[in-house]
Amino acid sequence: MAPTLERITRGSARIPEVVAVAARAFWRDPLFSFFARDLLGEYRTHPGFQRSALNGALAAGEVWAATDTDGAVLGVAAWLPPDPPGSKALRTAREMLTLTPVFVRIPHRRRAWRLLWACAERQPTTPHFYLALLAVDPSAQGRGVGGALVAPMLAQADAAGAIAYLETQKPENVAWYGRFGFVETGRIEHPGSPTIWLLTRHPR
Repeated sequence: MAPTLERITRGSARIPEVVAVAARAFWRDPLFSFFARDLLGEYRTHPGFQRSALNGALAAGEVWAATDTDGAVLGVAAWLPPDPPGSKALRTAREMLTLTPVFVRIPHRRRAWRLLWACAERQPTTPHFYLALLAVDPSAQGRGVGGALVAPMLAQADAAGAIAYLETQKPENVAWYGRFGFVETGRIEHPGSPTIWLLTRHPR
């Protein structure tokens, strides 16, 4: 049975559950492991990263959760809509600002900032739908939850004639997103930091 999609808004009682699902989905992720001092540090800071990403989308975009028949959250997608031309600098500053409370507590902050700043700078200059976060609970992966979460906003991008864009730090995700029309358009490779793949989808 297809999951039910639910819009998450600021102040929703669902937010703690959504953060927990995202933290489980990204546990032992190359990027978040790079940010942490050790396993215990990763466990402690992981929810803060996810909450920061969600806060940015809740303030300026859309957050959708997929739920099962019992109402439990299975996954979450956080999108930022196209910005007006010329506002890329404002988006970059906003993204960096939302992460500041978390970054003050992690090691090698300079390399981490440099990596995330490079990601922000490499985003397309043309208006685009940005998939800031897609997370599916490990217990629900392989059941079509991720595809259900991205479908509505991809349909909006098609209707608007706009591209969709995302970054991923897992090479296996490149092929998965390819099923929805995303293609690799670049990589960010800094010495000592995980590789980031840049994926773009043109409207259909």
